[in-house]
Amino acid sequence: MRRNNTHNAPSQPSLTAKQQSTALLDRDSLGQEYHAQAGNLGESHFIRLADIASAKPTQSMTIKSESQSADVVQHPPKADRDDLLIVMPSSIERMPMITASRGWRQGVQTYVAFEQEIDLATAPAVFKEGVASYNEVYGVCPDQVVSDAKWHKAGDLRATVAPFLANMTIGPNNFKWMLFGDDDTVFLIENVLHLVPHLDPTVPYFMTDHLWYPQPPGAGGPQLYVHANRAAPRCLPCNYTDPTENTFENPSYQYIAPRGCPCNTQTLCEADRIGNFGQGCHWNSNTPGYWYFGHGGAGMLMSSALFSLGTYDDVVDWIWSLGQISSGDSMLMGALHNVLGIIPTDPGYGYFRPTIRLFDPGWNGLQVKGVEDENTGDNGNDPLGVLDRLESALQGGCSDECEDQLQHTISVHLRTRYLASELDQEEVATHLQGYEGSLDHKPAVYLHHKFAALWTQYNQARSSRSWFDIRMSAVA
Repeated sequence: MRRNNTHNAPSQPSLTAKQQSTALLDRDSLGQEYHAQAGNLGESHFIRLADIASAKPTQSMTIKSESQSADVVQHPPKADRDDLLIVMPSSIERMPMITASRGWRQGVQTYVAFEQEIDLATAPAVFKEGVASYNEVYGVCPDQVVSDAKWHKAGDLRATVAPFLANMTIGPNNFKWMLFGDDDTVFLIENVLHLVPHLDPTVPYFMTDHLWYPQPPGAGGPQLYVHANRAAPRCLPCNYTDPTENTFENPSYQYIAPRGCPCNTQTLCEADRIGNFGQGCHWNSNTPGYWYFGHGGAGMLMSSALFSLGTYDDVVDWIWSLGQISSGDSMLMGALHNVLGIIPTDPGYGYFRPTIRLFDPGWNGLQVKGVEDENTGDNGNDPLGVLDRLESALQGGCSDECEDQLQHTISVHLRTRYLASELDQEEVATHLQGYEGSLDHKPAVYLHHKFAALWTQYNQARSSRSWFDIRMSAVA
């Protein structure tokens, strides 16, 4: 496996990037073992601890599912960490974030796009010591000059093209699923590995349940552009079924999602009941990329097949054809729609369970967080709420609903510019003694470490007999 390879992205479309020639492991031979058949994807993957408290710990545990009265066998997932590729845009100044994220992403190959090549001779020792052992590959996409006429942020181009650079560098035969997020996004790998066996990586998927979309009429409150917004158009996975579907009461403002094999404009248009499309399936408003896009910090799951629909150069050409450019995550959505022809797919589980969200859940209600967020609303971004639930679970005080959320959470966005005042600064200082990075990033670095530690404890506990004893003693 290659490590510390660098691939450069052009800053102008005339400079065509070429795929590196170094060959990687071809895993096509793994064949159908990794091509999960579409089955009853709605079958509960939430283990109700009351059902198994008296069971003896074995390799396969017999439990009751929500949708079946008969006993079923909970088998280990077929997916493993080699199926995954983590991709994140970053910058040299934010290198401590990359180092800190190693705690939760160990064993998963990772591609990081920087604004310039990394000189390991001058890189911090703590960074370069882990380059090989954490299976990291680096790419380059230069910063752009910020102006009102073109770029919103210097790293917006990098945030848009990083998935396509990674696919070109790593090779589509060397991963099944790409986890794409910011460098302050945490992915809960064990939960990802429980999700992906129920999806087919040969279907082009761009998956998230955390989408920006305008506040719908009648939903209450001021007119805002909101994330995560359940009114956003999206599909459910191909052949998805759910035991709660027949009894699910869809709120008047929630989009009614069709099955997408794959999800595209035609699929959504044919299922449209609320006037999103006009004649010829043209979008009436809020076209993909314009206040309708996946929130980058919440993270996204992309199948390897997605990248067969368009090349890196196709995406760069489309970006440079634009006049004014918005944020990186909105441009990514625009590229996926205009170049690849794909619209987001919701994982499904949270769609039918309004209290559950897989990508960056939150419990704080609608918030407007800062001046730069004027006219926008935030329904997610509650990393401290997730940490509180993890700590409660370890102490035996997590309710069934709390456990359901923890066992299905895919990602958490740290976004610590709003959290610094809520953290125990003494604890942060003690934990990060000798920290040499920017003080602005210190809270996120701390939370990367804390998530890695608590999530490891949580997974060790829920796989042991003592976990069930703790839970049941708390319920009793």
